[in-house]
Amino acid sequence: MKALFPQILLNLPTLFAFFAQILFSLGQKGKILEIGAGNGQMAVDILLALEEQDVLPEAYLILELSAELKIRQKTR
Repeated sequence: MKALFPQILLNLPTLFAFFAQILFSLGQKGKILEIGAGNGQMAVDILLALEEQDVLPEAYLILELSAELKIRQKTR
């Protein structure tokens, strides 16, 4: 089976720039949904990087099943 998208290796600055471009094109009305956010560090990193570029999303949502991880994420 052939992949629909070529395999892309993303580092964090590239990922943040990608989010910034999308949010800028949406007029900053976009929302980000992170599924399974672990301890919440990626959310913190993404939001700080986007804040530096003045392109914060309307909302950053986390879908997490683990009650313990939800508590950790809220403390960040």
